[in-house]
Amino acid sequence: MRFLPIVTLLFQLPVLAEEPLRPPAGQNINESKEVRLRTSVKLPCLAFPVGDATVILQNEELEEYARQDAEVVGSRDAEIAPLNGDRARSLLRGYFTEGEVHGCPLARAVPGDGRRLILRQIELGRAAILAPGSSMLSPYASVRYYGSATNGHGAGFISVGLPGVRREILSLSWWAT
Repeated sequence: MRFLPIVTLLFQLPVLAEEPLRPPAGQNINESKEVRLRTSVKLPCLAFPVGDATVILQNEELEEYARQDAEVVGSRDAEIAPLNGDRARSLLRGYFTEGEVHGCPLARAVPGDGRRLILRQIELGRAAILAPGSSMLSPYASVRYYGSATNGHGAGFISVGLPGVRREILSLSWWAT
């Protein structure tokens, strides 16, 4: 029985350590990929306004991230683990309205740096997204990586779009030189 916590951690590491597959940063780029999203919601969950859309995340996964700390070393980029933990704790502590979306409490806003963890979950297909004016969850999102680099200087961004929605729902800085 004393090995149970170790076995549990080993089964969690692939989920905790998995990073989104992104093209190389620091170069001229304009690539998009289609990401299949969750088309059903498992309770308990939390809903966050992102642009004109609503992103729904599973509590269970946010709580996993919140437990992360510097001891999680299974990731290619182990320093991300404590950041994701902080971001998850921020999302879990968010200020929620009395409203709900698909049975999930709706946050008034995305707290702190939580948009980066929301983006990560979208890139990994671990989010459900309700498009503006729709009651149905979107089956996929388009994730675009774009940037420009000249003479060692530049910047890159990641944006998320939905089918039938003209504006991107989320755009974040990705890299800068």
